[in-house]
Amino acid sequence: MFIILSNTFSKAKALQKRNTFYNKLAWVLPILYFFLRRRSSSEYEVVKKERSKMDKEILLKVNDQDIPLNRFASEILISAIQGLVQPLRGVNNPKKIEITIHCRAKDSQNGKGD
Repeated sequence: MFIILSNTFSKAKALQKRNTFYNKLAWVLPILYFFLRRRSSSEYEVVKKERSKMDKEILLKVNDQDIPLNRFASEILISAIQGLVQPLRGVNNPKKIEITIHCRAKDSQNGKGD
């Protein structure tokens, strides 16, 4: 009988955790509904076209190996690099930006670079 009570208690606790999670997200639904019902399909098409025009490509290589980036990581890197490069003198509307970083191996004995 103790096992049944213990099992029932753990199930109830799991349900309580799940309900708490859903309650934390419940405030998002009315906001999503508000924004989604106010946008027409033509507005979505305009946003989609603008995004495709603005799509930029970034390639990350580490030790001559291509590292795939998801959309979020690539947008963050692109924005950060453009934000650093565009205000520099002599940079007018860059079409291609190349950055190469050579990391020096640390000396294992004294912790200093080569």
